[in-house]
Amino acid sequence: MPRRIHRPLALGCYLMEQICIIDFGEPFQSLLPLASIGIPEDYLSPEVILEGGASIRLASDLWALGCTLYEISHQKPLFYVINDRDELLAEIVGFFGKLLDKWWGKWEARAEFFDENRKSIRFGGEHEVYTLDIALNHKLEDFEVGSEDKKVLVIPEEEQRLLKDLLIKLFTYTLGNRLGVTEVVQHD
Repeated sequence: MPRRIHRPLALGCYLMEQICIIDFGEPFQSLLPLASIGIPEDYLSPEVILEGGASIRLASDLWALGCTLYEISHQKPLFYVINDRDELLAEIVGFFGKLLDKWWGKWEARAEFFDENRKSIRFGGEHEVYTLDIALNHKLEDFEVGSEDKKVLVIPEEEQRLLKDLLIKLFTYTLGNRLGVTEVVQHD
């Protein structure tokens, strides 16, 4: 039995120190992608949101893996309290910059969130965009099993740096530049 159980507030379940990631959706042959898959909404990559089922491939699962790795390390989803896909895209742009031109042009609701320079126009333009750096600096509360005591855990700076490097490489918009499975496993 692990000494600690981390309670992710958003999930309402418990994650133990030994975690096995099993699946991100539904199996399919990569040459015959499905029209839709079971990837949770807040794990969807921009290409799946804007291009639909025809864009589902291994790169989509690698994007979902990045979301999962963040959630495991920080005990909350990277993109949360999201009401619809347009809000999710706005969060993604806030974290990783303007979408590729082909996607930026397809995103009909972008003008509700950003001007053409990616400056947020929500809340009168005074709203600061939530960034990956801000998310990575989130502190965790740790509860001992059977105890009321809690501790605030800070992820070491080097671990944050490595996670940020991995996430940036998993969340790149250019699909051919997104890390592959072997590169993820071999990442420092």
